[in-house]
Amino acid sequence: FPYALKALPDVLAQKWDHPEFEPYRSAFPPEYRTSPEQFNAHVGDLTARDVKIAYLKNLQGKSVPCGTSTFLRARCWSRKMANNIRHNSNLRSLAHLF
Repeated sequence: FPYALKALPDVLAQKWDHPEFEPYRSAFPPEYRTSPEQFNAHVGDLTARDVKIAYLKNLQGKSVPCGTSTFLRARCWSRKMANNIRHNSNLRSLAHLF
């Protein structure tokens, strides 16, 4: 997740007003939805304190669409690769890697 924290400012700059990101932004407390900077600072604070809270967990990838962050794109790619391997008999021997 450290790389995702580094990538978050870029994601917020690109997706802040995008309808795809709105459910995740709206789940955060109102005082942290006022700007990408406030949002990012709050995510950093929660992460540093290792706070387990649903809206942060959702942002970290449980239900965020593929493509929202580099971390999530990597997770999505890994799942797709695992599915492809499971369905391709020539690659099944590699399935344990995923």
